[in-house]
Amino acid sequence: GTGYDEKMVREMEGLEASGSTYICTLCDSTRAEASQNMVLHSITRSH
Repeated sequence: GTGYDEKMVREMEGLEASGSTYICTLCDSTRAEASQNMVLHSITRSH
């Protein structure tokens, strides 16, 4: 449902904010690949 997705997005945003120092150590390509996989996963899950 939409409520769950919004909650998950907020939690992920919170994780990114709290772990920004760790995330900054990751390379940009890894972050881009991870976010792309997340988007693809969300799309396939919602269908």
